[in-house]
Amino acid sequence: MNITLRISDELGKRAKHFAVDEGKSLSAIVAELLEKQLENMDNADYRKAQDQAWALMQEGLPGASEDFVRDELYGRGNHK
Repeated sequence: MNITLRISDELGKRAKHFAVDEGKSLSAIVAELLEKQLENMDNADYRKAQDQAWALMQEGLPGASEDFVRDELYGRGNHK
């Protein structure tokens, strides 16, 4: 996809020098930076979801009790 970006002359000069130093085109540098930023955002969302799931596991579900016997859950064995 071709896009047009408007940046300051100073930023453009710095970016071109950076691209040359990296041995890449300015287009490749911009694409890599965007990709990294989007990956970081995706990873942050994933970590947030993991943290929320872990917190829920630690708290337990509403109405759930830690005091159970496996056989009781399946309707087997002696009930208290």
